[in-house]
Amino acid sequence: MILHGDFPDELIVHNINKIVDRIQQQSPTTELVLQSLLPVNPTMGKLSSHMQHAGRIPGLNCMLKGIAKTKGAHYLDLYSQFVDSDGYLRKNLTWDGVHLTEEGYKIWVKMLKYTYFF
Repeated sequence: MILHGDFPDELIVHNINKIVDRIQQQSPTTELVLQSLLPVNPTMGKLSSHMQHAGRIPGLNCMLKGIAKTKGAHYLDLYSQFVDSDGYLRKNLTWDGVHLTEEGYKIWVKMLKYTYFF
């Protein structure tokens, strides 16, 4: 999980930029797809240490989208398809508020396939 620990958002973005730069330098024909972070759901009552970072996710997603635009990579907005009206990960797509169910992964795969491969 990208938000595991107390790393500042700026450091996360800096490191993602470095990773993108390295891939583009070493494999210039590779098409990169930066994917948004998924929402979490604190109402599930599990994995409370992950829930403290929920408020950071939308801002980090904006930064990821900016990196993609600046670096000429694709950006896949998973967040908007997984979030409910309260701003939480949809309950039917998670069993603990963080990790996806099989249905959640099917949606993810479908989004990748139909957005970039068909």
